[in-house]
Amino acid sequence: SEIVMRHRTPHFGHFFSGEGYATGYYGYLWADVLTSDAAEAFAEAPGGFYDPEVSARLVEYLFAPRNAMDPAEAYRLFRGRDAGIAPLTAASRSPRASSSPQPVVGIRPRPHRGAGPVCEGLPPRRGGRTREPMGVVHGAPLPSPMPRTLVFDVNETLLDLGVLAPRIEALTGGPQARWFLELQRLWLVATATDHYQDFPTLIGHALRSVADGEVSDTDVASVLDAVVKLPAHPDVPPALARLADAGYRLAALTNGTLDAAQKQLDHAGIADRFDVVMSADEVQRYKPAPEPYRFAARKLDSDLGDLTMVAAHAWDIAGAHRAGMRTAFVARPGKALVPGWPAPDLQGPDLGAIADALLGSAGA
Repeated sequence: SEIVMRHRTPHFGHFFSGEGYATGYYGYLWADVLTSDAAEAFAEAPGGFYDPEVSARLVEYLFAPRNAMDPAEAYRLFRGRDAGIAPLTAASRSPRASSSPQPVVGIRPRPHRGAGPVCEGLPPRRGGRTREPMGVVHGAPLPSPMPRTLVFDVNETLLDLGVLAPRIEALTGGPQARWFLELQRLWLVATATDHYQDFPTLIGHALRSVADGEVSDTDVASVLDAVVKLPAHPDVPPALARLADAGYRLAALTNGTLDAAQKQLDHAGIADRFDVVMSADEVQRYKPAPEPYRFAARKLDSDLGDLTMVAAHAWDIAGAHRAGMRTAFVARPGKALVPGWPAPDLQGPDLGAIADALLGSAGA
């Protein structure tokens, strides 16, 4: 069998007629690829080309957003993966035979962070890099290795913030979760409005904001002292040891101050596992803004795509993904991913599961 030529020989003269024509022809190819791939979504649907569910996704993600959403991200939301060239090149096969790559059980395709969706068999757009499909891990080995440099969030990912609950509840008259959500709101507003205040200051503001009564400076100081004495989650020390012994480079990136982070890791007994400890305070922009992740890449002398952010917060995973990092989500109790946000490259219920997946993918 053969693939029927869709673009006649004279058309290829565009490639040699100047950048304008070459760029236009590249655009024509992409249009054909996307059209064929989207058409396959309808062809495979129960309702065919009039399937209401696929039609609704087409409108919601590709038509309605116009230019308000990154086109590559929008297409992934519609299709569940990057576009592939297989539907376009399937002319010699049965029209109903889907030639889309079949996902490995438990594996979700890794979204590309370049300038457009990656088509299997075609190069990425200028400035982009192809990546092997990665995915959400459910005890299965990954199809290709993750980067060998891991950047860990600190609070809740490595350290157990839950031990603060009695103190926070006594001071504020409400659950700890309410205080932490207020703290998140404050650092997001500080970043969005470009009005930076350090983390200890925001901790105090959050306590006073949600408290039923007065919170004194002494009360705030007691919480700050407790924050630097948080214990590590039980799964953390052995998982870090396994990763370090296997040759992984370990770093930490926190929204807390650098001094507090170093005290936290020392008190938890895991400071010696980290080659580098970094703080968003060093760039005065809080995660999930891109600046802390970019700072980490510079500090580690690495490309963002060669780093994996390990975090128990969906917003941290989203920020790192958007900056260009690979991601691993630690699904601590009460922590969940947000539907519609970029999926992590892998996830597990604790750091031990993440280590299992990483060491399995590396053949360790």
